[in-house]
Amino acid sequence: MIIKNFKAVEAGALKGSFDIEFPEWDLTIRRAKVFSKNNSSWIGWPAEMYLEDDKKMYFPLVVFGQKTGKQRQAEVLELLKMPTSDNSQKTKNDWNDLAQGSIPF
Repeated sequence: MIIKNFKAVEAGALKGSFDIEFPEWDLTIRRAKVFSKNNSSWIGWPAEMYLEDDKKMYFPLVVFGQKTGKQRQAEVLELLKMPTSDNSQKTKNDWNDLAQGSIPF
């Protein structure tokens, strides 16, 4: 698994977007997102926004089984060098460093 095209974002819990390449499958998932809030981090897989009763809803475009999804999320967070605690303390410069390729992947 390879992380590509990381772009730092500062919008609430949203910290960045990126693509994930799975060379063994010849597959790329585009526009995954990384979120960090209250000492927790998670991956937002691509989803399509739609309105239902004037409320924003999201239809997932990538779905993993529960066990595989947790495993993939942990692997991606590791590749992003983001421990699962105290991530909310990262500064915008830290996220920009990711975008500049300071992490070896």
